[in-house]
Amino acid sequence: MRAARRIGLKAALLAVLTTSIATIALQAPASAAACSGASCYGRNPEGLCSSDATGLLGRDYINGSSSFRVELRYSPSCQAGWMRLIVYPGSGGSGFAMSAWNQGGPSTGFAQSNSGTSWTNMIDGSPGKSICGGTHLYFNGAYRGWYDPGCAYR
Repeated sequence: MRAARRIGLKAALLAVLTTSIATIALQAPASAAACSGASCYGRNPEGLCSSDATGLLGRDYINGSSSFRVELRYSPSCQAGWMRLIVYPGSGGSGFAMSAWNQGGPSTGFAQSNSGTSWTNMIDGSPGKSICGGTHLYFNGAYRGWYDPGCAYR
């Protein structure tokens, strides 16, 4: 009887161990980035590459009643960059036309108005590439100027 219990216990442990090993072996590998470098161009960073994003350059601006921050962002896992705009409360009547680009390359953009946070689509952030961005400011339909923090080089 005792030997039968030991055999039953060993069989149960073997079944659990075999199931655990099979489950681990069948799990999908860690997910890779949805895109990388140039293949990220024109794609929305939110949900694809924003989880590990860091700020490269940023600057706060005040123009009349408009106050906002322009930031260049970078995702190491995607090797891609973009520009983020944060419009502070009380900037009613402000409109923005944002863009991000690599020097000597195409630009990508997004238009946004009033308060909140918005961003451009992504550009190539591979080593050797520059990540540039900026925004035009309009207030009550009148053009107020171009604002950019510069370019960051990878």
